[in-house]
Amino acid sequence: MGEKVREGMPRKPIKKSQTGINHVIVRRIGQQGIFHEEDDFQRYLDTTKKLSLESGVCVQDY
Repeated sequence: MGEKVREGMPRKPIKKSQTGINHVIVRRIGQQGIFHEEDDFQRYLDTTKKLSLESGVCVQDY
């Protein structure tokens, strides 16, 4: 309740950065916490690392 919900068409695709650096934010609606347990956060870190290594994407901060 009280949370804003985006209506209508989805966002347009993000343009490719000319610098090669993208700022990505991961959060829930209402800026609430995402992880309820330490295990959830650790799984997120492990998955991010795995996908970064597989794709060649450099994660500079989290």
